[in-house]
Amino acid sequence: MIISKDQKPPPHPFYGDSYERGLDPWHRDAFPLGIKDAGTKGKRKSGWFLLDAWENAIGFVEDGTEL
Repeated sequence: MIISKDQKPPPHPFYGDSYERGLDPWHRDAFPLGIKDAGTKGKRKSGWFLLDAWENAIGFVEDGTEL
């Protein structure tokens, strides 16, 4: 299975099938401008955030990941 905008990750054993789309939280664009070397470089990817029972994002799987 390859994760994409149309193919979300399989249900998590504990948190279930609670996912939402978003942008890579570890990309350089996600950090303030004063932090020069933070995050990954290149084009910022999209993916799926795993949400807990209170809808807090607790995991991220980017598009193109093979499971």
